[in-house]
Amino acid sequence: MEKCASGVERLFKDVFYMLPQRDRAKLVNLMYNWGINDAEKVIKLLKTKRDLHGCAIALLAAQHVFGVKSRIAKES
Repeated sequence: MEKCASGVERLFKDVFYMLPQRDRAKLVNLMYNWGINDAEKVIKLLKTKRDLHGCAIALLAAQHVFGVKSRIAKES
């Protein structure tokens, strides 16, 4: 899964910089919609809920898979 995520990240970055500035938002929207469409699968895979805690779990999972740097200071 990490290799796949790394490949998607690399592909996104490469394609992003190859596109004219006016078309970059389309790529960002494509990735956003991909995430929205897969959200239910991720929730089931992580065995979490659609709440603040579930969001934190998904954020931490994304951090590890995609190398996203984030920090949760407080859950409230």
